[in-house]
Amino acid sequence: MASPSREELIEIVTREVLSALAERSDICASPEKLRQVVANGADRVSFHGEAEDVPLDLARYIDHTLLKPDATAV
Repeated sequence: MASPSREELIEIVTREVLSALAERSDICASPEKLRQVVANGADRVSFHGEAEDVPLDLARYIDHTLLKPDATAV
């Protein structure tokens, strides 16, 4: 069996790293999980999604300094 090329090796390592990171992600995919993070002491969080999807009780925790410079209101 031939050794993988440099590009193939990079692809293999990249897939393994992304897979490992996905398993240990700090992403809170639901409002309930985010509420747990806030209850445990978080005072700022980031949000990726539509503004109307943010529960009102969590909106004040969003770090608005992370907004893109061209962000606009919905």
